[in-house]
Amino acid sequence: MAYRDIGEPEPPISALALADWLRIPVQRTHRRALARFDAAEGLIYLGGASLRGGPRLHEALAHELGHAILHRYEAEQDEASASLVGLALMLPRGPFLRDVAELGRDLRALGARHVHCSPRMLETRLAWFDEQAGERFYRFRRFG
Repeated sequence: MAYRDIGEPEPPISALALADWLRIPVQRTHRRALARFDAAEGLIYLGGASLRGGPRLHEALAHELGHAILHRYEAEQDEASASLVGLALMLPRGPFLRDVAELGRDLRALGARHVHCSPRMLETRLAWFDEQAGERFYRFRRFG
């Protein structure tokens, strides 16, 4: 599935809604781990600080959604890849670039529009579009 199949969603994008849209079950648990994708069970466990909600929940869940997508496509699994795929899901290219054109690189303004994203997520997505990022992100183009 790709956003282009249904049209890119408008911000703010909820990682919980993305999990539902991707048909990846999420189960809350009181384990200490923040979040974990279980490939054998095909679900994501959310625990620890993520139970309080806010950008940290969405960032952790988006990362685990990245693992789930990479698993689904039988792609190489590593933490950086999962983070970048999750980031592309939370901040899709079209709407995010439109917001940057309108608001500039002001993290407060972007954060007000993308309320489920932490400043770190916004900074990373901005870096993705910078020319100096170049080849580092090339292999993730199919994800966003």
